[in-house]
Amino acid sequence: MQSHSFSTVSHAAPQILMYATEGGTRQRRSEQLQRVGFSLRQAESFAAIKESLLENDVAVCLVEATDGNRAVVEFYAFIQEQGLNTQLICLIPESESFSRMTIPAARYDILESNAPLERLRSVLFAATERYRLTRENHQLQQQLATQCFAPLVCNSPSMQQLRTELETAARQSGSICLVGEQGTDFARVAQCTHALSSRGAGRFQILHVALHTLEQIESELFSPAPEARIQLARGGSLLLTEVESLPLSLQSSLVRLIERSQRPDEQHGLLMPPLPRLMLALTESLETAQANKRIIPELYAILSSCRIQIPALRQRREDLICLAERMLEEIALQEGLPMQALDSSAHHLLQTQFWLGNETELRSVLYKTCALNPGRLLSAELIRPWISGDDAGQEHAGLTLKEMERKLIETTFNRFGGNREKTAQALQIGLRTLSGKLREYGYPPRGGPGSNLPREVVTELRRAA
Repeated sequence: MQSHSFSTVSHAAPQILMYATEGGTRQRRSEQLQRVGFSLRQAESFAAIKESLLENDVAVCLVEATDGNRAVVEFYAFIQEQGLNTQLICLIPESESFSRMTIPAARYDILESNAPLERLRSVLFAATERYRLTRENHQLQQQLATQCFAPLVCNSPSMQQLRTELETAARQSGSICLVGEQGTDFARVAQCTHALSSRGAGRFQILHVALHTLEQIESELFSPAPEARIQLARGGSLLLTEVESLPLSLQSSLVRLIERSQRPDEQHGLLMPPLPRLMLALTESLETAQANKRIIPELYAILSSCRIQIPALRQRREDLICLAERMLEEIALQEGLPMQALDSSAHHLLQTQFWLGNETELRSVLYKTCALNPGRLLSAELIRPWISGDDAGQEHAGLTLKEMERKLIETTFNRFGGNREKTAQALQIGLRTLSGKLREYGYPPRGGPGSNLPREVVTELRRAA
């Protein structure tokens, strides 16, 4: 029979903690453990053993089954609640006539009072191996979580709290409700959670509810067609943004879809992956959406039970500079531009803004600044023109949405000296869309005389002619 031993040269002997009320049991087990090379510590009370588990890295805990299996069950629950790696072994005392069938052995090992030395050695070796593997597994999970959530930049307390909630949600299988302000990067939050979950190898799909018609939403969510978003995301995750914009007529169907997605035994056959895990994002509070009758009570009940609040950018200023630098890296990779940096004046400017548009606004400001100043160190002077401050708000007061759109397009067009490609790129709109807008504002067709000049200059030239 194979003998198991533990080296004390390169690795410390696994620490064993024992709680037993019978003196004979304690003495005999202590002698046996020493003979097989384990380090044993004894606890005199329930409180002492719990305190020791929290303060020390205990590999195995041996607990005597007193009063039925109450003590064993209590310790097992305590270990699970605290997230400890400690393995539990149930000791059956000589004075009690327990049957192995009365103690749930699926969760921990059972060691009889008359077990021979080799049996003791074998059980302890198996338990310490499980402890080692469990600890390594937890360490790998922590490394994976750090890697998955790196894009979020979680330096601030509010984001640390969010990360903890998302890690917990990732380990579960139910739907998730993400609540944040306009401009919150729901896609990045959802994708990080998806990557850490058991569905991380599956596809991650997004459906922007507010950008689709009722018929399009119905087709994407409830159609069996292979190209439908719900089918493409099978086995993975599907993010629905601005769920409060979903037509009320479809919300009952969405409730049924959520319920189906949480019943894996009913949702797929042997050859078809399961329905995707649904992540639903709202840009207003659930209470506000319900008060305004934008979501039905059944949907409210489901979402309120799995709600996670995402902090606004102004509530996590400790993350702002790191987040901005990460965005600059992404812009450089996306556009093939040299990597740009922020000077101290830019740091101060970004830190003092309100960022009502959150990550979307910050990314837009940095994108436009980089596009106009490739390869330059970004200062507050270069960034400030793209930030909508109080003066800009007073200037735009009273303008209609269409007038504000025109002012933004013409201002950007002028900043780029009439370059339509750069203007369209900075505004993140299509070149054809931009040309149509400029034609509507009275600019000559692209390529024609004066097509790259501001409208006021074109008008003056026409008058002079």
